[in-house]
Amino acid sequence: MFGMAPFTALLPRLVRSHYGLGVGSYGLLFSLMSAGMVCGSLVWARWHPSRGRVAVCYAAFGVGAAGIVLVALAPWYWLAALAVVWRGFWIGVGVAAWMTLVVELVPERLLSRVFSLDYFGSSGLTPVGYALAAALATSVSPSTILAVGGTVAVTLWFAPLAWRPVRVAA
Repeated sequence: MFGMAPFTALLPRLVRSHYGLGVGSYGLLFSLMSAGMVCGSLVWARWHPSRGRVAVCYAAFGVGAAGIVLVALAPWYWLAALAVVWRGFWIGVGVAAWMTLVVELVPERLLSRVFSLDYFGSSGLTPVGYALAAALATSVSPSTILAVGGTVAVTLWFAPLAWRPVRVAA
């Protein structure tokens, strides 16, 4: 809601207004983010720690959300490109870690319910994020919206790490 929705909705406008570039440059950023996600997933597959995986999930998504802030504040397109690779890498690590945990820890008979709730929880508030980004975009620059939204996302991802049971779980 705070990170992904504004990033997806406002990145085309940011690319045009902040970097003076067009649709090809926007497409390249998303392609680079996807490449980062593949790399992050492969790193997780190789690394795959046996302890602290819940903390890795939260930290990976938090560190990845910092990429939104960097894209919003980057003065150069090439730095934004590096930031989206960074973001994608950590999303790849986080998603691979989360999916691994769910499949390993949830009984098979409950997997469909857990995946349904997980998907709903992950994407249920995204339309609200799109609506907020659209409402703010008429009076606030996309850089500001993305920087603030990314900062909120980083904070929300790292907040559970202050709770000891999250840090020591799985």
